[in-house]
Amino acid sequence: VEGGRVGIGLWRSPGCTVAGSVVRGSRVGVFLEGSGGARVVNNSLAGCGLYVRRSPGCTVANNTVNGRPLLYLEGASGLRVGGGYGQVVLVGCSNVTVEGVNASRTTVAVLVSESSNVSVVGAELRENLVGVDVWASANVSLRRCRIVGGEVGVRAAGSAGVRLEGCSLEGPRYGAYADSSSLVALLNSTLRGCTEAAALLASARGSIVQGCVFAYNTRGLVLRRSEGVRVAGNAFLGNGYAVVLESSSGNSFEGNDFAANTEDVILESAGPNRWLGNFWGELWG
Repeated sequence: VEGGRVGIGLWRSPGCTVAGSVVRGSRVGVFLEGSGGARVVNNSLAGCGLYVRRSPGCTVANNTVNGRPLLYLEGASGLRVGGGYGQVVLVGCSNVTVEGVNASRTTVAVLVSESSNVSVVGAELRENLVGVDVWASANVSLRRCRIVGGEVGVRAAGSAGVRLEGCSLEGPRYGAYADSSSLVALLNSTLRGCTEAAALLASARGSIVQGCVFAYNTRGLVLRRSEGVRVAGNAFLGNGYAVVLESSSGNSFEGNDFAANTEDVILESAGPNRWLGNFWGELWG
């Protein structure tokens, strides 16, 4: 199978088998949705990877992504893994640490699906459709990760307690994208050169953005239908639009620095938000 949006897609197909196939250049190589008990064995994926959700009890073995092993863990607990994999997929796992993954040009370099208490540490991820994808999971942390290029650096959907700390996101379309996720934390990280938005938080309640540098992005921080987000001690430098509020209210902006942005703040159907002690670069002319 070559090219296309999905190479091999299996929806509501329990007990299916994908074996001995070669998939090249698809956005998603093999996609499992509602296909519990599937067997995915002895396949070669190039420029794409595996995506799994709502499909428990799968057997995934002896597959490669860009010539390197695909690590698939389901129901694992208390493990520390890392290094040498073309893709890492965690399904229904808890208390797992993934260290030092260096993966490029795949669908999702690290997929965390329906899992909890997962740490991704020191990853180097380049030109993936999504660097780290967190789906329907809780308490997932990324520390000291570097993500370069691709569509989305880190994506969280339907999750809670996703935390980025000390990370570098350079040049993807979206740096961090959280949708319908709560308690998201972006801390002490650098988000630079993102062509759509450095961070977009949609319906993200109770989240925090603190100590980050947003530099030379088309848009820096976008809050969409969000409330209760605390944005404190960040630097917004040389962005097109530094902060965009879309239908968002009840958020607080404290002690942030705005300098050399085309527009510091854009309000689109935004309600009242709290602004305290921010520095506006225009005061220096």
